[in-house]
Amino acid sequence: MNRNKKNLHKVAANVLGVTLASALVTGAVAETAAPIPVFAAQQEAQTQEKIIYLNGSIQAGENADGTGQAQAVDSFEKAFALAGGQGTVMVCGTVNVSTEKKLHIPAGVKIKRNAGFTGALVKVTGKGKLTVTGDGITAQDVDVSTAESGKGAFVAAKIPQVVMPAQITLNNLAEWNTCSFPLLGFTGEGAFTWGTQVPPSSYETEMKVVFTPKDTENYDYSQVSGWDNQSKTVTRTIKVFIEALKPQVEEPAKPMAEIQIPSELKFATKEEFKNLDFANAGFKGEGVFAWEAQTEPSSYETKMNVVFTPSDIEKYDYTQTAGWNGESKKIVREVKVFIEELKENTTEPETPQPEVPETEVPETEKPETETPETTPPTEPKVPQTEAPEAEVPETEKPENGGVEIEYVNPDEVVQPEEETQPEVTYQAEAGQNGEIAQEAPEALPVGSLIDETGVQVSGDFIPYYVDLQVTYNEAVNELPDAGIGEILSAYELKLWDLKEDKEYQIPEGRKVKVLIPLPENANCFSDLSIAHYLGNNRYEYFVFSKDGKTGNMTVEEKDGAEYLAFETASFSPFNVGGHQIVGPGVNSDNHKPSTGTSQSTTQTKPNTSASNSSAQSTVKPNTQKKPAQNNTTPVVQIVKTGDESKTVLYVLIGFGALIIAGLAVFFGKKKK
Repeated sequence: MNRNKKNLHKVAANVLGVTLASALVTGAVAETAAPIPVFAAQQEAQTQEKIIYLNGSIQAGENADGTGQAQAVDSFEKAFALAGGQGTVMVCGTVNVSTEKKLHIPAGVKIKRNAGFTGALVKVTGKGKLTVTGDGITAQDVDVSTAESGKGAFVAAKIPQVVMPAQITLNNLAEWNTCSFPLLGFTGEGAFTWGTQVPPSSYETEMKVVFTPKDTENYDYSQVSGWDNQSKTVTRTIKVFIEALKPQVEEPAKPMAEIQIPSELKFATKEEFKNLDFANAGFKGEGVFAWEAQTEPSSYETKMNVVFTPSDIEKYDYTQTAGWNGESKKIVREVKVFIEELKENTTEPETPQPEVPETEVPETEKPETETPETTPPTEPKVPQTEAPEAEVPETEKPENGGVEIEYVNPDEVVQPEEETQPEVTYQAEAGQNGEIAQEAPEALPVGSLIDETGVQVSGDFIPYYVDLQVTYNEAVNELPDAGIGEILSAYELKLWDLKEDKEYQIPEGRKVKVLIPLPENANCFSDLSIAHYLGNNRYEYFVFSKDGKTGNMTVEEKDGAEYLAFETASFSPFNVGGHQIVGPGVNSDNHKPSTGTSQSTTQTKPNTSASNSSAQSTVKPNTQKKPAQNNTTPVVQIVKTGDESKTVLYVLIGFGALIIAGLAVFFGKKKK
């Protein structure tokens, strides 16, 4: 009985323990599982979008938070701020815009109409203008019927991209001055410039780059980093590295490498050459020695190259070592190799010297010295007339010690031909006015200039880039009368500098030679002369030699044509005139103007200025009919009285008065 009670107590105790353990386990599980539904609800609440109500037709209160229609805000800016990055703006009333406004819609914000609202999201009135960037508002959502700009009152602007790298590297300051920003990674619709004109002075410099956009009407730069609304520019700071300004880090000098390569190697046999051990043959160096060519010597003496490849370039300096090649990083030197067994094969047989027969010299011609006789070579006989041989006097023959002396007849010495200099061809280059000038050294003269009118100008100092310009002087009647008779031809000559695009001036003290074609009707005139107008009513005359007086003009024939030739130091109008000896319109083919005795060396005083006369110029009144002919260049001053009346009329009136006076005297005497 007692034993059964004990067993019953044990069973009860076990059941109680199991029950307590189950209760503890159940409680723990309950405590762990209970918070799960609560956490899920929190997650759902966080992922749910935030809705902000907007009503632009009312005036929202200060405590409006947009959580419902009664608490709706009245502007997009407030709604966007409350919606955050992932919210929705629910519009339940139209927002009015009467001024210029820019509106940026964040990327995560949505704009929707509230249920039951069908009006426009925005209405622009008067002078108002709305510029929107981002998605959510289109032209169909905006009422511009009462706006002065019409459809232009709403602009859906784009957000531009302006990219500037954080740092750039340039080789030198020249690249900085002419920096090409697009090539360095700068992108944007506009222009990039440096914020300062002061170049960098160190290897690394922080500098400002300014971007000026091209279009600010259709693009909204207000959201671009660095945008300044006042200057309408984007400014950012980048790092600029200039390699030329990089400080040089001095590395410790490396010790010079010790290399030893013998200049000569001698071997008894070719087999010994094959089995050469460079280390035992006197070669020293940290590296590998080898023959450059794998061929064996074929003669007693052979020049071969030894190549040394160092193994310690980082440790030693080989740049000053003879034979060093910086590209291949190797040393190459030439070594003479001698193979004794090949020596006899290379012995050259002695070439017998040809015997030269001695020519006996007569006893009287032999020198008194007992040295071997030296005689000049015997001249071969030719069937033509022989030239007598030039004897060498006894006193002129040197006493030599057996040296052969070859005596040469000076008349038979053949002069070497002059070397022909190669012709140099010069390329052409364009002048400033588009014409082509011959590219030649500055010292090379152009020689002769020829115009299509036949006028030629020559001078050994005229540069290659000077051109001759000739025109016919249409205004010859407007010049003062030169007193050279009938004007046969009138030219306006000018030398033009094609490089500087201006008139070329003849250097002071120099003259050019001018050839003017002889007029076709020159044979109708007794004498010809040329009047060179110098300006300020002054003329320079060119005349033929006549009546013992030396002129300064001649007639030259060139290529079958005749020219009036003279020298001058300046250019301006040149008029050719003649004095007629036969009736007007009558032509004498057998008559040519008298040129007198032409002289090739005509001496004239240089005209140093277009407005100054020569040293021996003469001043004569306008009554002179024929220019003076002397050995200098005459310059005549034409005096104007200011009276433009016809002098012939006054002469006729004078003659009439004389005739009337004579008749009066005649009849008066007759009455007496």
